[in-house]
Amino acid sequence: MPLPNLHMTALEITFSLTAPEISTLIHQLSPAIPTITDYTHSHRARLVNPMLSYDAAAIALSFVPAAEAEDGYTYHHLRRDLYDLATSTGVEVASRYVVPSAHLTVARFVNQDDVESEGKVDRGKVA
Repeated sequence: MPLPNLHMTALEITFSLTAPEISTLIHQLSPAIPTITDYTHSHRARLVNPMLSYDAAAIALSFVPAAEAEDGYTYHHLRRDLYDLATSTGVEVASRYVVPSAHLTVARFVNQDDVESEGKVDRGKVA
């Protein structure tokens, strides 16, 4: 994935919307975007146990939250706070993942032809 596109997902607000729907969300979130994007500068959370994972759409480096942080502030606190900041703008958070996860997206597949066989991810093709 190109360096400018690398990112870490702490909170997914939505997925699978049209460009006009996303534009509406961005407009609604606009006043809070600087606060949301800068939040981790003063609210640090520690992640551990990196694991390479993949599905039919992408390859990612996934982490789990550290059980205890020195200051008591964990990744779960960070997600809660980011959720509160986002919803304070009136935006409804509609994540596709229920379980809290932290991951760095390494690569996205343009289509699934190279990674699937018979409609399922073929581990032999990915590995």
